Amino acid sequence: MEQTKDRKQIRAELDDAGFKNTWVWVLCMLIIAAVLIGISLFQRYKDISKNREYSYADAILIEYNQQKTYRWRKRGPNTTTRTYIKVAYTPEGSDKHYEIGKNDVQSSIINKPYRVFYKADDPKNAYITRCDWLTGEYIPVEKNYDLPISFAGFLTIAALYLFFDEQRAKKRIRKGTFNPGKKAKN
Repeated sequence: MEQTKDRKQIRAELDDAGFKNTWVWVLCMLIIAAVLIGISLFQRYKDISKNREYSYADAILIEYNQQKTYRWRKRGPNTTTRTYIKVAYTPEGSDKHYEIGKNDVQSSIINKPYRVFYKADDPKNAYITRCDWLTGEYIPVEKNYDLPISFAGFLTIAALYLFFDEQRAKKRIRKGTFNPGKKAKN
């Protein structure tokens, strides 16, 4: 015969098993994830709006170089990879070609369409951009806008895991098959 438990008994068993205030953790993680996504979008659109002040020309990748540096630490080697790109562009209405290079770009942006945004009166005053996968606009190559979104994805997955783990525990408590391996220390 299956015994029914009311909400207070289920909550007490969940609290004893270590699920105390899980909803607070889940809510905080989701809020932080939303803030990180908002910061990433704000930064993207802020840099996109900067493009309106400049003229642009399509660029051609002429040099790509990856350099690994090794540094020994107490526990072994530590490697760092630096990526360098150089592009060529021709300003509109000009027959002169310019080249511009950038260090420390993400290696994942290689073989993407590039544009160089430059001042119309000074074509050497320029910066390299790449097409953004999220907005479809051109953003500077040296900025990593995907890191906050990746971290937000990790937080969202962790929050969903916590939520569904508590729901599974509630279901087992109702069935009477819940047996926590270890009690949480308070």
